Amino acid sequence: MSSISMKRKDGANNNTPVYLNIYDLHDVNNYLYNIGLGAYHSGVEVNGSEYSFGGHEYDFSGVFEIEPRTATGARFRERVQVGETNKTRSQVQSVIDQLSEEYSGNSYHTLQRNCNCFSQELVHRLTGNNIPNYVNRLANFGSLFSCMLPNSLLGMKTPTGPTHAQEGINSPLFPGKGYSLEDRVTVSASDLPTPPPLALSSSGEEDLSTPATSHALSPPSSSDNKPSLHRQDSSDLDERRNKMLAAANKRLRTPGNDSTDSDGGAILGHM
Repeated sequence: MSSISMKRKDGANNNTPVYLNIYDLHDVNNYLYNIGLGAYHSGVEVNGSEYSFGGHEYDFSGVFEIEPRTATGARFRERVQVGETNKTRSQVQSVIDQLSEEYSGNSYHTLQRNCNCFSQELVHRLTGNNIPNYVNRLANFGSLFSCMLPNSLLGMKTPTGPTHAQEGINSPLFPGKGYSLEDRVTVSASDLPTPPPLALSSSGEEDLSTPATSHALSPPSSSDNKPSLHRQDSSDLDERRNKMLAAANKRLRTPGNDSTDSDGGAILGHM
């Protein structure tokens, strides 16, 4: 089977058409197009999809796939058939996968490695042809005389694909794990604040009703483990009570007071 043309016996060929979709990046193209110059973006359309290259800051692929003629950030100008490929769908995908590994996003350069450079490489590998010269002529000219080009052209933004590949994505355009903007934050026990110590009441249980600074513990007694202050207050009350009873009995025993019991004892006694 010939590598140049695959034809069936009925005369029809099995080749797949390859198109170059060209977009305007600047209104200056309205004046420069007729003289073979201009600032253009391009993508290669094959098998119902359009492939192009854009820059980003990461080291994974800058090649992306979109619906044909739908690139954002640019105005579609024309569609040009640049040839046909005799490669099968899987072989075409294999070529795209290989280029995806070669064209990382952070390798993008406006003049020396742009979307049109990728389109030229893909078209040449699929068909053996070249893209129209005018598409990247301004960049080729600018590489030699960049000082003569306005900054507005050198700093133009071109359409790009997704800025990061999600982990686990199954796409030949974004090989590897890729990157994610969402970082998981792990908090360990040492990062948590330390709670204030709990104060204990005199009974040895946690007292949650008052702050720890309001507790003052008394030294335990050797006999009943009660604070000594409490025992001292009880003995003073007993002594005062006994004195009051003794004074009352003395008044009852004075002459002329008949308030005694049958045994001659005082009515009041020790309680």
